[in-house]
Amino acid sequence: MKYSSRNLYALSLVFLFSVFTNTGLAESLSEQLDECKIIKVSLIRLQCYDRISNQTNKKTAVKTKKRLFNLGRSQKKESQVENTNPVKEPNDIEPDDKQNDPSLEEGFGQPKDLNEPDEINTNIKGVFNGWSGKTEFVLQNGQVWKQSSNGMLTAKLDNPKVRIRKGMLGSYILTVEGFNSSIKVKRIQ
Repeated sequence: MKYSSRNLYALSLVFLFSVFTNTGLAESLSEQLDECKIIKVSLIRLQCYDRISNQTNKKTAVKTKKRLFNLGRSQKKESQVENTNPVKEPNDIEPDDKQNDPSLEEGFGQPKDLNEPDEINTNIKGVFNGWSGKTEFVLQNGQVWKQSSNGMLTAKLDNPKVRIRKGMLGSYILTVEGFNSSIKVKRIQ
């Protein structure tokens, strides 16, 4: 039994070697596929098909890269022939007046108004009934703010004190004195 399994192993190696050498010499894809079809051992047959697949993928990938590269060159040549205007180099481009204006560059990255406070403390004008949905808040200093986030607070107060402070990313947060609740707001007037 051992002798026959060794023979089978040696025979499969010889057959595998012949398949490797013959697939390299095969002229067409159909011939390579036919050679793989005659292999009886499924694992070796699968390896044969994988080898063919890898060979065709490599060939098409190389052709595609060359073709794209050549198309890019031919299109570039055609555009140079068709255009009578010379192509400007990056250093030859004329500067835009807005880009190099020194007065505009001075304010770049700085807050818009340096005198703006981080928070305001004032009262809501009239009766405050809390907030729900898109509630508007009219303050005694004349400003009008609108609720910009979801939330609900039920309360009934006359002229309560409120604090509006800056939040993250340009948002503002309104807090009513005496309540441990806050809401994002947006100034509309």
